[in-house]
Amino acid sequence: MLRKTFAVILLVMIFVAGTVIAEQQLILKIGPTWPVALFDSEKMTSWDASVHGGVAIDKKVAFGGGVDFLWNVNSEVKKVTGNIYRRETKEKTFMIPVSGFVSIDPVPDLIVHPCITGQIGVNTMYFSHAEDSIPDGGASSSVMDENGWYFGFYWKIAADAVYDLSEKSGVFAGIDFQWSQPEKIDVNSSDLFTRRNMNGIGIRMGLRVRY
Repeated sequence: MLRKTFAVILLVMIFVAGTVIAEQQLILKIGPTWPVALFDSEKMTSWDASVHGGVAIDKKVAFGGGVDFLWNVNSEVKKVTGNIYRRETKEKTFMIPVSGFVSIDPVPDLIVHPCITGQIGVNTMYFSHAEDSIPDGGASSSVMDENGWYFGFYWKIAADAVYDLSEKSGVFAGIDFQWSQPEKIDVNSSDLFTRRNMNGIGIRMGLRVRY
């Protein structure tokens, strides 16, 4: 029932887009983000880039979908002697949420104008943590391995200031907040799982093109 309702809504949106003034839209964005899960890391800042495409209706409302890519690589090194160093820990976080978006641009005729965007979708994330100081088999078998793939819900809301370079293109900058707490389920015990809190505030900047 839910799938049928979603399909009907999508068809209505496509029909409306085809009967009013509509343009294709491409959005490229990048900026730093600070997820809660990385607050204790040596490097708290992750980078988030995205590509989104869709349809803009009468310059005021746009909808579509796309993919984000967030990455963070942390490593701690220690000098052994001379020019020799030892990497003691290495931690990687790669997050790839796929989402749909809706943007509202209430006063598009201004040279600089506000734009509010909401995204909602699903999140796939890979996390790994390695410590060279712990030999293989040194960790307790009762401790759950947090390395691996995580899945979960994802949403983001953003507020941007858009500066029009021309009638069809503009650059923007703003802030956003993402919410996602993906989980990894233990294959050996379905009642145990690990969760990564990827909620965080970010700064964004990018390019918007309509054609």
